[in-house]
Amino acid sequence: MKIPPLLPESITSIVAVCAAGILASKLNINIFAQISFTILIVALCLLMIRTHLRMQALHEQLIIKERMMRFAFDDFARKMEKRQDESLRQLSDTLEERSKRMYR
Repeated sequence: MKIPPLLPESITSIVAVCAAGILASKLNINIFAQISFTILIVALCLLMIRTHLRMQALHEQLIIKERMMRFAFDDFARKMEKRQDESLRQLSDTLEERSKRMYR
């Protein structure tokens, strides 16, 4: 079962706002302080959601860069293997040519 990306943050935000309202009403403070307290909690919850979204975006960018690097390294490995094969072939051809000249 896959949980939607913002569901935990949304539930936490709703719980935090409800808790702020209950706490403000239990402290018997005026309505302006209750409203400002609730707005502060909402702002903190939105900050938490925004941070979560930025972290997801960074994670996606990291995955893309990792794929690009892996492709680049695979390509580099193939090129180096090809060069090594060519060098070994040239070396064996040279050795074979020298050995033929020596036995003539």
